[in-house]
Amino acid sequence: MKPFQGAAITLPSGHSEVVSLDDAQVIIASLQEAVRKDETLLGKITVAACSIYGVSKHSIMGRQRSEMVCKARNAVLAALAERGFSRNELAAMFHRDTSAISHALAALKDQLATSQASRDNWAEFKRRIA
Repeated sequence: MKPFQGAAITLPSGHSEVVSLDDAQVIIASLQEAVRKDETLLGKITVAACSIYGVSKHSIMGRQRSEMVCKARNAVLAALAERGFSRNELAAMFHRDTSAISHALAALKDQLATSQASRDNWAEFKRRIA
């Protein structure tokens, strides 16, 4: 193989494998499509949370900690977790550590157990993102 005709890909197992440039381009295109789908899902879920909780997308993705922002952010995190995103993936998306994600998910669970208003908002949120 001539230089620059292939690319070394590191697999999740930690092993590296040399693939052709064409194969590398297919892999990259597949990953880009997966990212676009994740961003679309995140956008849909975030817009629903914004309208229900009366906050901005910027505040949900940011560092604000007001009560309504936290409730909206927790709802978004829980919805994404229900769709199979790991705590590590959520932490990366929201620029937080995994313990913050765990705390947020637990806080939502507590809110749903103790507040009818929280249950009503959660039900409407789930209806909108279904």
